[in-house]
Amino acid sequence: MTRKQLLAIVVVAAVTISTAVVAKQQTVLLKDGRRLSGEVTKTKDGYEIKTPAGTVVLAAQDVLRVEEAVTPGEEFKKRLAATDPQDPEALYRLASWARDNDMLTEARDLLKKVMALSPNHEGARLLLRLVEISLASKLATATAQSQPEAPLVDASKLLTMEDVYRIRLLELSSRDRLSIEFRDKVLEQFIEAMRGRDVLSRAEERRFRGWDRVRQAMYMLDNTDRADTAIRDNILVKGDPEVFRTFRGRIWPVINESCARPSCHGGVKGAGQLKLFDMPVTDDRVLYTNFYILHAWQRDGRKLINRDQPGNSMLLQAGLPTHIAKQGLAHPKEVVPPVFPSERDRNFRVIEEWILTLRRPFLPPGYRVSYKLPGLQQEEPPATTAPAPLE
Repeated sequence: MTRKQLLAIVVVAAVTISTAVVAKQQTVLLKDGRRLSGEVTKTKDGYEIKTPAGTVVLAAQDVLRVEEAVTPGEEFKKRLAATDPQDPEALYRLASWARDNDMLTEARDLLKKVMALSPNHEGARLLLRLVEISLASKLATATAQSQPEAPLVDASKLLTMEDVYRIRLLELSSRDRLSIEFRDKVLEQFIEAMRGRDVLSRAEERRFRGWDRVRQAMYMLDNTDRADTAIRDNILVKGDPEVFRTFRGRIWPVINESCARPSCHGGVKGAGQLKLFDMPVTDDRVLYTNFYILHAWQRDGRKLINRDQPGNSMLLQAGLPTHIAKQGLAHPKEVVPPVFPSERDRNFRVIEEWILTLRRPFLPPGYRVSYKLPGLQQEEPPATTAPAPLE
């Protein structure tokens, strides 16, 4: 290769490199009004946008324009400048946007302004609690990372994972879509037991084997004694049923911000005999222990969670102003401010509706959990159930 040919190749390569479109952070505004931000690369037919959720390919005719990317902080300043500081709804919308973009401090400050302008704004009050919980969780995480690792709580104070599996199993619904592990060949044990009782024909057995695991588990529940540990203890529900996804995401944040604070019933120094764990519920054992305490606690026949009459649950009535709460169910001391201004409060209704989704009737031996606190009622002896027909 001559020196002239080599030089030509180098020049062509340099031109190719210099004319290649370098991907950079930009925002693409689509003609339908949507905006997509990420690492934008111009292609022959349009654009490729690399976002945290994946790569999006857009046709050129769908794109209105490409803008330089704006940081969330810059966008927040722009939106704040365009927001009426005396309009609670506009401030609330901006606070929601700030929370969605992980600007928790800004969201908290805006929500406090909303509450000052509109004290009965239910959405702002709930969102403020959620934001404060997130801020506290971040602070706790940062503190934990800066200190030597130490157990947050004595593990013996919590339910075991076997207990967690038992609670999940009893609250399982046919609508749930989650992972279930059948341990120690329990499926074969159950089928063999059903054969011995002439419950399953060969055709029904084939149908049963073809069902998904949630449906199989539900059928096994319907056709075993409620105290049958050989079968039930080997059905491991590995994820939260819907009722506990709701508890984790919507119910516990309200309780944690009110009842589970250290100044109330949170931690060993909390008031009264009722003690809840005021710590992040990302640990399943913490979440389910707190649920079990709420489920099992009662005083003189008054239950924190009343499955038969959810509106009469002390969990709800004790959060109301004393003059509104039903007789015998009010908090011993006036809660200021009340957790629920009235029974029409959105959070009151959400928790009441959630209680309605818990298993009813709740028959002995219940969850089969041996976790005792002062004031907990002993569960009744086991009862039996008749086999259910195969649907």
